Order: sequence, then C-alpha cells, then structure tokens
Amino acid sequence: MNRRDAIIIHRLRIGLTRATHCYLMENGDPHLCEFCAGILTVDHIISECLQYTENRNNLNIGANYGENFSHTKIIKMLQYVKDINMYSQI
Repeated sequence: MNRRDAIIIHRLRIGLTRATHCYLMENGDPHLCEFCAGILTVDHIISECLQYTENRNNLNIGANYGENFSHTKIIKMLQYVKDINMYSQI
C-alpha cells in the first residue's frame, strides 16, 4: 500500500473526506448524494447508498463499518472507492 492509499483509508476510518466535509469550508449546507438525496457521509457512501449496492456486494463490503476496515478488507475498500469513482474526492 502506498502513502496515498494509507491516507485514503485513514480519512475513511475517521469519516472526514473532501467529498463529505468541503461544505464546512464553503460555509454552506452538507452536500447531498446525487443518486438518492441523502446527506453525503462516509457511512452513506460505504454502506447505505443504493447506487453502490452491486459494487459493495461484488467486493463483499458489509454494513458493519468497523469490520470493513479490518486488515483483510482494506484492499477491498480501496478498490471499492476506486470503482465508484470517489478515490480522488477523498
């Protein structure tokens, strides 16, 4: 795992990403998911958004947030955020 991947995993673990928290710097309202209009959070991206259900199922990403960051699933989490085109937004 390279440094960028480690940063991505860390940001996902703590729940702070550019995509989910940039509104704080803009003094605006939280961003909404473009697919289901839910508030855009890391938890929403990882386990709630119906748009990404197939991606989660293909990589065996479950609803248990903590379990998704176990040592054995970190590579799958990185692949997941790449597959849904969120890697550069984290």
